[in-house]
This record gives sequence, C-alpha cells and structure tokens, in this order.
Amino acid sequence: MLTTARRFAPTPLRPAPLRAILPLAILLLAATAPAPASAQDTKPQVEGAEYDLVTTGITAAQLGYSARQEGDRYVVTARFASTGLLALLRRVQFEATSEGLLTDTTPRPDRYAAQAEVGRRTGQTVVDYTDGTPRLTVDEPPRAPADWQIDPATQGGTVDPISALFVILRDAVPGTECNRAFRLFDGRRATELTVGPARPGTDGTLTCDGEYRRIAGYPPEDMAERTRFPFTLTLMPTADGRLRVTEVTMDSLIGKARLIRR
Repeated sequence: MLTTARRFAPTPLRPAPLRAILPLAILLLAATAPAPASAQDTKPQVEGAEYDLVTTGITAAQLGYSARQEGDRYVVTARFASTGLLALLRRVQFEATSEGLLTDTTPRPDRYAAQAEVGRRTGQTVVDYTDGTPRLTVDEPPRAPADWQIDPATQGGTVDPISALFVILRDAVPGTECNRAFRLFDGRRATELTVGPARPGTDGTLTCDGEYRRIAGYPPEDMAERTRFPFTLTLMPTADGRLRVTEVTMDSLIGKARLIRR
C-alpha cells in the first residue's frame, strides 16, 4: 500500500516529473469520498472513483480510491500509478490505506500504511496512533540520520494525508464544502493542507482555492526549491443535491497540472 502523500527514500524518489505531480496526487486521491454517516446509521457506505492526472496536456498517471464507512468508523484505500510518458521515464506505483474514527467531520486515525515502488526501489511506511500522537512502526528503507528530520512524537494532533482528504474532498452537503485546514504527517514529513470558502461561478459550478505547504522533514534542497503549492477545486452538483469535486488544477514544478474525474 503506498501513497502519493510522501516520498519514501529522498534520493531514488526525486526524479523531476514525480516531484512535480506528487502534491497534486495527494490532493485528489480521496476526492469525492462519501459524506460521513451519523452515529446511529451503521449501514456501511461504500464508494470509489477513478481519475486521470494530466500534465502539460499529457495523461501522466491514473488514480483511484475506495472508501468504506460504517457508523463513525472509516477505511480509505488510495492508489496511484504512472502511465504514458511518466511510466516510460520511471515506473511509479503507490498505495495507501488509512483507518480510524470520524467524529463531527474530524478524523482521528488509528493507523496509516503505505507502500511505494519507483523504478526498482521500494519503500514501506506504517504509522500507528496513540491518543492522537503518531508512532512510526515501519520505515523501510531505513533513513540515514539528518538534522532536518523530525520526531513523530512532536506531531501530536496531526492526521495522515488520506484521512484529511477523506474529510476535505468528499461529496458535501451544500454549505459544508471546502473551508477546512489540517496539519498532516505521513511518518516523515509535516505539511499543511488548507481550502478556503467556496465561490459561485456563472455556470452553476463552485470553486475553492487552497494550498498544500511543506513545513518540515524535507531535505534543504526541496525546501529551497518550493514550499507552497496553490490549487483550485472545481465542484459541481450531483443528482442527489450534494457537491462533488470534479477537477483540481495546480501550478506544479513542471507547469499546470490537472486531475480530472472520469
């Protein structure tokens, strides 16, 4: 299981095209996840979706997710795989699963597990939570010590990327879309994900501006290269009266990138 929410080994996972699309992939892996069930509603809700990631006019990757919620418990699995030109440059596959408790739209993850394969390199991460504090229980390959690394014990109150996106980008009741912020931690890196209030468009759509920001746990050269990644969500009404994210645009390291729901 692996995720676009992180790069497991800084050296092998830093080809330019991959670094450019990872922030966008983070944003959309859990897009359009189902709205939370009430505590009394224990009937499982199951949903899934597929997306195309387009950069410089070329489809570079495919993303998909499946989510299951029963009462206030949730499990979300996200997948990412390079295609086309990106796959020719370097094969990339990610899969990540997060699970936990959702109370009043606030996620409390219990466990986050991710695996990555980039070329011939592989990585695995497992984060378990105790009273809201993450603990890195699997971290392969091992990291070489560096003064820019952060201690998971200092990241209490953070959530994993997939849990946060499950809340931020799910189908929403009108009036509850967007306008959220989370501190994220994926086992190595601390980031922030914020989405502002919705703005009505002239064609019946809504748009929300947001930002994905690197905070700590990145090599100095990555922080010097770029720390802020602004993006825009486009939402459209669904047949049942909710609002769904249908497209995300972002200024990536290699130009404009878009994630489009199939």
